[in-house]
Amino acid sequence: MRIEQLEHLLQVLADRDIDLGRDDVAWAFESAKTTGDACAWVDEYLHAPTLLSPDEFQIYNTLPEKLQRQHLHSQSTAHQEDSRAFSDEDVQDALERLESSTASIEAQIKHLEIQKEALRQLKAQNETTDASVTRAREAHFKKQEKEKRQLDFSVEELSDELRTRIVVAEKDASGALNGLSPFVNDTFGADDHLLSGFTKLLPRFQQTFDNRVALQQTDHWCRAVVSFQAAKVKARIDALCPHVYSVQNGHPMDRKWLELEEERSALGGELETLKEEIIPVLSMVVDHEFRRPIKEASHGRQGEFVKSQGDWLSYIYDSLNYMRCRLDAIESHAQGAHAYNQALKEFQTFLSQELSEMIPEKTGAQEKKRKSRDLRALVNPQTGLREFLLGRGAPQKEDPADRLLRHLDIQPKGDRAEHARNACESAVNDRQKRLQEHCETTDRSMLKSLAESLDLADTDLQNLLSSVYGYTEFNNARLSDRTSEERIHNLEGAIDKAVKKLGGFDEDDTEGLEQKKDILIKKWS
Repeated sequence: MRIEQLEHLLQVLADRDIDLGRDDVAWAFESAKTTGDACAWVDEYLHAPTLLSPDEFQIYNTLPEKLQRQHLHSQSTAHQEDSRAFSDEDVQDALERLESSTASIEAQIKHLEIQKEALRQLKAQNETTDASVTRAREAHFKKQEKEKRQLDFSVEELSDELRTRIVVAEKDASGALNGLSPFVNDTFGADDHLLSGFTKLLPRFQQTFDNRVALQQTDHWCRAVVSFQAAKVKARIDALCPHVYSVQNGHPMDRKWLELEEERSALGGELETLKEEIIPVLSMVVDHEFRRPIKEASHGRQGEFVKSQGDWLSYIYDSLNYMRCRLDAIESHAQGAHAYNQALKEFQTFLSQELSEMIPEKTGAQEKKRKSRDLRALVNPQTGLREFLLGRGAPQKEDPADRLLRHLDIQPKGDRAEHARNACESAVNDRQKRLQEHCETTDRSMLKSLAESLDLADTDLQNLLSSVYGYTEFNNARLSDRTSEERIHNLEGAIDKAVKKLGGFDEDDTEGLEQKKDILIKKWS
């Protein structure tokens, strides 16, 4: 409260341009004899009902000039108004105004007399300041000086620690930047080697699979086969039925001979019809046995060739995209490293400027003198250096046990030692359980991530092997036995089922742990 009243008094003096500072009035609030009177005087008189506002104060300063002008004006107009007679109402009104002004003047005079008496007492007390106030003021100044030195020492320690951390950070950033160039060179070398390998694949994409000539040749040979087989069949027919085309000897008037001639003519016609159907039938047979399988095989080879080119193009595209993403990541990392290094330099420059303004550079002799002076300031002359070194002269440090209990959110009650021991045991058990749960969760997440990574790598490897050995005799090669893979798959399914069954137990354990935690919180607040 004394500080607030002192600040209020200084603010009032500053608002009214009164030439009194803190050193002129602070003693009245520091002395045990005068602090009560000073605070009571400030509470009673330095408020709106007893103080003039800034506007009223300005009007008060200009009031004498205004009254003087009014007085001159009244004298100049007095002669003109002497001839006019005053009425009773004017006289009554003038008397009322005079009485009200007289009462306000008397009240103001009383307030001024009270303020005058208070100021006179303050002045008398200032003149008769006793030795106790002086000693208290000196002790206060010494305390401020000691605190200032301690703060300076803390600032210097903090500045040294900041400089050390900045130097370490700059070394780390420089090491990262220096190691970036060899890494980029190695990466570019690997990319160049891969790109040179891609150039060897260009002949694969320049080749085209044109099966039109092969199909034309196939048609030609199929027609030749049909012609050959047709001639062969006709020759066999001619060899088996020579009598059909030979003329039999007989009498033209013989009836049997005529019937035989008619049958031979009919049979010859049927044979000619059969000979005409031989070529279409043979064409169908050759088309079914030779031409169609050859065309299907040719189209299949063309599709495989196109698919092979597509797979190689996909592999090249994925490789180029991977190199691009890696270069983007390297670029962003390099930009971040350079920005971090530049920020460290700017921060170091700014810190050096600020610390040079706050803490001027000292020579070796000044530094030794400062340290000895700070040591003398910290040592109590009544107890000596031994008490200071033992920690008795200096402020008592915080008990590590109290710091630990506060860190664990434990407030000691009753028997402090017993309660602290029980609370620490409970906290240790709780943290051990939490640590065990964290380790188990970390193990599960690591195993899951490792399994996913291995599964993805195995899938990519199988796709790559299928692409590489797709057109060779090793297209069915596998890195592991199919039986082993099936056993592993079954084992994974069994593990998943066991994990699902154990999930209920984990939930029960979690609920029990939450209940214990709630009980502990309610017990120890």
